[in-house]
Amino acid sequence: VAGLSGEELVLDASASSRGGVRAPSYAWRVDPTTTDFAATLNARLAQLPGNTSTLRLADLEGTTFTFLLQVTSFLGRASPVERWHVTRAPTPAPVVTLTAPSPLVVAPSEGAFISASATIAPCYAGGVEAVTFAWALVEARDTASGAVLASGADADMGPALAGALAAASASLVIGPFALEGGVTYDLRCSAAMADDPSAASETMLTVRAVAQPVFLALGSTRREASSAQALVIDASASFDPNAPAASARAGLALAATVAP
Repeated sequence: VAGLSGEELVLDASASSRGGVRAPSYAWRVDPTTTDFAATLNARLAQLPGNTSTLRLADLEGTTFTFLLQVTSFLGRASPVERWHVTRAPTPAPVVTLTAPSPLVVAPSEGAFISASATIAPCYAGGVEAVTFAWALVEARDTASGAVLASGADADMGPALAGALAAASASLVIGPFALEGGVTYDLRCSAAMADDPSAASETMLTVRAVAQPVFLALGSTRREASSAQALVIDASASFDPNAPAASARAGLALAATVAP
């Protein structure tokens, strides 16, 4: 969060599984060893109703906070304690917005164009040109099975996508065949103030590449044949649009039949 008067901190746990037909209870608190003015803040959190799934706090004192949450079902089963580390930045953080819906469904042969914009705090004297953008692949998984194909800081789904992410600024251009059909990608777009990289925010975008039929391309194929000439069927230009560009023609086999 940024050091703005009246700024509101929002922690949303409303997507927690209830584990039954009744709503669970939410126990919010802060870690006193890593939180400024912890006693005051814990007293404030103790007054919240048990059904408070989304925490909204304004006018926080201090600069460093660690929020803790444990969710308990009506049967008494408690979740592990979740932790959120929050730091107040001296510079107001921008708010990043994407033009594309999430999930964004694309065909591998078409690629995708995604534009990001940043809204800066009214109290910041500079303009939006003071914001820098960065894109990253967080996770890629098989759409049908959900199996994770790549994740974490070293997530890699080929040089074409990696190059597009590295070259992107406010706009991300994913070229044709950089995405694999049947794969879902979770992308992160971060926006930070150029003069204070700690003042940053991020948003996520899910891109779902749908599987496409194999493209059959017939080249210099003889349309007439005789006993003196060989019949030539050239399908070497065919490719699989669902595979990375480097292997789009690998593993393809031509099966030819004669119509009765």
